[in-house]
Amino acid sequence: MKSLMILLPLMAVASCVQAAEKAKDSPYSGSAQLGYFYSKSDSTSTSLNTRLKFGYQGEEVGSNLDFQTFYTKSSGDSSTNKYTLTNVNNYNLTERQYLFGRLQYDHDLYGAFRQKVTGSAGYGVRIVKTDASSLTFDIGPGYRFSEEQKASDGSSGERESEMIGHAGLKGDHKFSDTLEIGANLMTDAGEKNTVSTAEFNLKNTLIGNLALVLSTQYIYTDRVPEGQSNDEVFNSINLSYGF
Repeated sequence: MKSLMILLPLMAVASCVQAAEKAKDSPYSGSAQLGYFYSKSDSTSTSLNTRLKFGYQGEEVGSNLDFQTFYTKSSGDSSTNKYTLTNVNNYNLTERQYLFGRLQYDHDLYGAFRQKVTGSAGYGVRIVKTDASSLTFDIGPGYRFSEEQKASDGSSGERESEMIGHAGLKGDHKFSDTLEIGANLMTDAGEKNTVSTAEFNLKNTLIGNLALVLSTQYIYTDRVPEGQSNDEVFNSINLSYGF
């Protein structure tokens, strides 16, 4: 079996160190990730995933935008074409406490649900906040709209909307200037359905702003259409450029 993994850098390595120095004190931040995988034996498989993050954190107000895509294509029946757009805003009440608003849109051509829109707002607290570690918890009410995949006859899938309760726990720890880990646990629970997500990542800085990121995302949906799996798992190895 022939297998080839190609990780493509997003910008010239020569400018990474200079860019890092300029961005240290800026309230703005961002990163771009790209990963590609190709394998060929009796069947052919291609995978491409990307992620873009933009953030702003002032003394009182902060905002983060996260756009993520997963695409796989194989010569068999297995395919994935999914993207997620998330926007989280916060308003600091104190150094440790804040209010948040969160909006997420999911579009998936092959999963149990073709699209989902989830919004929530509430209260959060920074449990741990040091130079090396952080841990935050937030909770609040929300609302979710979801639409199942189209039926075999081409008709639209079932749609549902409901009030939900949101809870999230997010943390990271920096072991050194070049190695850090992070985790993000979240659940949106409603009377009709509950969706829970766990995401873990390991980041190893190579040079300047260029890093290698290993991540895994697990999504469990309590109620899915007949014949669909409750579990979704996305693993990726990406090159990341921070700015």
